[in-house]
Amino acid sequence: MNRREFLEESKKGTITVAAGLAGLHGVETARAAEQRQVPADRNEGAIEEGPAVPKYRSLVGYPQGARRLHIHLTEFKTDRGVNKDQHTHEAEEAMYILEGKAEFTFDGKTHRVGPGDTVFFPSGVRHAERKYLTDTMRYLVIRTVEPEDEPCCCGEDRRREDA
Repeated sequence: MNRREFLEESKKGTITVAAGLAGLHGVETARAAEQRQVPADRNEGAIEEGPAVPKYRSLVGYPQGARRLHIHLTEFKTDRGVNKDQHTHEAEEAMYILEGKAEFTFDGKTHRVGPGDTVFFPSGVRHAERKYLTDTMRYLVIRTVEPEDEPCCCGEDRRREDA
């Protein structure tokens, strides 16, 4: 599945998931993994109006059996020029930008990102969305789940004692 097909599927409400990727190494091997369609559990409706009021769609987390990984879609209308507070967390976090442009600050450097770009925040590195350059942002977030860390925005990634 190429980037364009991925974007089309995410808008329709389905995402192609490669089964068993955790144990695979390399792009070619991952492409060969068995794939299946799963509902993206879309929260239908327009993005809420207002400055930077995000809407989250949990795709993979505790309810799907994931204990150390959380994947969600974030989308919102931006408040251009806003500076969010820098923060850190134990979780490693990667973001794949689907729509919009922004500047992210991490590890003391500012980076401009747009559709097709991936941003990675290692554990403990200070980071923040520094400035939004478009009216809408939409990105896929993939992050680890750490025992003593704050829950992710969706609140479903906290490891439970029965895990």
